[in-house]
Amino acid sequence: MSSGYRLSIVLPAYNEAGNIIEALRRCTEAAERLCVEHEIIVVDDGSGDATADLVRRASRADPRIQLVRHERNLGYGEALRTGFRSATLDLVFFTDADNQFDLDELEKFLPWIDKVDVVAGFRINRQDKWFRRLNGTAWNLLVRAVFYVPVRDIDCAFKLFRRHLLESLDLESVGAMVNTELMVKLGRSGAGVVEIGVTHYPRTSGQARGAHPKVIVRALIELRRMSRRLRDTSVVAIDAARPRKSSVGVGPLMAATVSEASPSRRTVVVVGGGIAGCAAALRMAQDGHAVTVVERSGHLGGLVVSFSVGGTPLECFYHHIFPHEHDIIALIDSLGLGSKLEWNDSSTGVLSDGRIWPFTSPMDLIRFGPLPLADRVRAGVGALRMRRVMEWRALDEIPAAQWLRSYCGDGASRVLWDPLLKAKFGPAAPDVPAAWMWGRVHQRSAARKGMGEKLGYLRGGFKQLFDALDSELRRVGVEVLTSAQVDRITVADGRVTGVETSAGQRDADAVVFAGTLNGVGRLLEPEFCDPRWASIGSLGVLCVVLELRRGLSDIYWTNVCDAALPFGGIIEHTNMLPVDDYGGRHVVYLSRYFTADEAVASADPHEEARRWVDLLVAHVGGLSRDDVLAIHPFKTPYAAPLITLGHLTRLPPIEGPVEGLYLTTTAQIYPQDRGMDEGVKAGYRTADVVRGGATVLSAI
Repeated sequence: MSSGYRLSIVLPAYNEAGNIIEALRRCTEAAERLCVEHEIIVVDDGSGDATADLVRRASRADPRIQLVRHERNLGYGEALRTGFRSATLDLVFFTDADNQFDLDELEKFLPWIDKVDVVAGFRINRQDKWFRRLNGTAWNLLVRAVFYVPVRDIDCAFKLFRRHLLESLDLESVGAMVNTELMVKLGRSGAGVVEIGVTHYPRTSGQARGAHPKVIVRALIELRRMSRRLRDTSVVAIDAARPRKSSVGVGPLMAATVSEASPSRRTVVVVGGGIAGCAAALRMAQDGHAVTVVERSGHLGGLVVSFSVGGTPLECFYHHIFPHEHDIIALIDSLGLGSKLEWNDSSTGVLSDGRIWPFTSPMDLIRFGPLPLADRVRAGVGALRMRRVMEWRALDEIPAAQWLRSYCGDGASRVLWDPLLKAKFGPAAPDVPAAWMWGRVHQRSAARKGMGEKLGYLRGGFKQLFDALDSELRRVGVEVLTSAQVDRITVADGRVTGVETSAGQRDADAVVFAGTLNGVGRLLEPEFCDPRWASIGSLGVLCVVLELRRGLSDIYWTNVCDAALPFGGIIEHTNMLPVDDYGGRHVVYLSRYFTADEAVASADPHEEARRWVDLLVAHVGGLSRDDVLAIHPFKTPYAAPLITLGHLTRLPPIEGPVEGLYLTTTAQIYPQDRGMDEGVKAGYRTADVVRGGATVLSAI
């Protein structure tokens, strides 16, 4: 198997003398077959038998095996944290030293780490004694009653991570609670997680301690403490709650993780100066590569385009970030803008039959008049059930409308879900997979858990973020070319050699394409193109920003489920930010996504905007035409990929079909929705692949 994975394997061990040599053999054989570089870190947690001596003997024969020893037993959680601290390679995998898993099954995990942050195993047929299985079931139920957890098998000791993700989590548990804390915090962070079934085998040597009464009592105490800590974490205190330093002792998240010397210095051109391209360029430059960013517009930011209302910059298309989006928050902090990131109360509504109904809390659902009471109850129960669905890959082939109807009933689908899907996807709505909707459900669940309805905004506009990024990129040596068009990616002898731009030729041994997926094929000869690039369609968006004398309602985000109105969302920006920031004017967005074959795609945006305003005045009570002070229409033909059934089979990998070509586009973000945080994640993943020169397989 040709691959370039660089893997740290962490093996916590306590009195495993009967298992450790076989465990090391299995790890070594699997890693040598699957990875270009590996290390095995055995953390001996104060064993009283010969475990440590056996590992020392093995490490003398193979220096890739390392022993880290606790002089006394500190607990499973502390052993894992020690192992994570000691890991030095791009990927971190941990399993137990008891030989209850087949290490060859790691081969199924590695292709997925290109697409998500965590690949977690679940035991297909758990081979433990009945009381351990009962204990595990009870623990899973208890944890799920308290927290949102993005996996079904919380304590399965077969998990693969990107190392930088572990560095961003502040793990505190010292005992068996650590797996739970790890997965709960991943759920709160919004990290992308995929679960894969793994075979489980009976323990043949040594003794398991997970069901020992002392272990159980300690776990319950730690569960209570963690519940209090996370409950008391307010948005105001998010700077203190989010770790700036590695939770496993590696060092500052950005400075220590990406400033290590690269295996080989590369000359890289990044095509596209949106958030993913900027994040990839920043990480690669900090990693020692020579980087050039080429952006065709006059500024960095991609779709984060700004204009001014009342002297304050305002975005044309983007609106907010969520509390669990730690990568974008950390980036904002690292650029010195953390003090300007404010967290404000949010509210949601539904416009139906000419009236805006509050739709933020369960009580709002009970009061939602357009649905009979029985349908409201079924919709609420269905929403709770949907949040408990953890396996999303099978949903890639199931229509979202069908999935929603099966959980929430015909009434809620007719009044809520069908109009919302139509407003988002137009004629393509019947082909939208349930996996896309699953991603939206879990995004909202992660945002609300422990944080209430809070959303973040960079006071004064997100333009500040890209102004700061521009300065930081230049400071670390990146050549930033704006108002420059890339005409061609040059290829010779089966590998990229650079790009031809309106500003001249830029030679490079790696090119990262960070534009829209439908644009990369135009820059290459047909024989160098991946057919998957052309198989994913696009959604455009028309966003009309209004300056009003007064607000429409007291709700921030209103989903339009009224066939009389041609737009799908009303976002009242000044219900989250002060009106005084915008010269006393109320700022309201009207938005509508569209496919290329819809009439709005070719309509004049100014004429369409005036039509929308007339319909808004006619259908929303109390608003007159005189209240409209200004109308600003903004339109782009590509705002998001068009996600349709079977999207997983069309997902292109980060590495292109030509050596040295890499892609980081919104079409590769799935089932999560594209946004600034997902863009940062995608850029970092791509930079990691470029750094290691790894050959990353497709997800399928």
